Amino acid sequence: MTPADLAESMVDVACELACLVRDGDPGPIAEFLDRYTSEEDRENRALFVVLAAMMPVEDASPADLLAWAEPGRDRAPAAADAGDGTFSGRRMAEYARHRADGMCVRRAGLQVWVSLRTATRYEAALVAAGKATWRAAREDHAAAA
Repeated sequence: MTPADLAESMVDVACELACLVRDGDPGPIAEFLDRYTSEEDRENRALFVVLAAMMPVEDASPADLLAWAEPGRDRAPAAADAGDGTFSGRRMAEYARHRADGMCVRRAGLQVWVSLRTATRYEAALVAAGKATWRAAREDHAAAA
């Protein structure tokens, strides 16, 4: 595997950590870090969390965050709040597609690079649009707990 291939394979891993850090629950963050570091490697663990916290996962797509490294890379627009509580953009459409395919709220959010908090806001927008029910969202959260 080339260094570029390795870096590309870590994009989803970095997104997952950034979303976990944004959700703010130390348990899942520690479990995630355990997969990639040892507990004794405290400096690297702290560095990973700080770098993940610096990622504007709510405001930019992975393509936007990595655009500096690849000029001409396709830059997908982040879902934008239209001011009336609804969301628009490719990210929201992808989230809705994942949910329609039966993916849980957290996993669907991770697939489109948003935290659980934002995925829950997306879910509320789907409910308001009549494309989802709160009952399904509650069942999904209960199954994840």
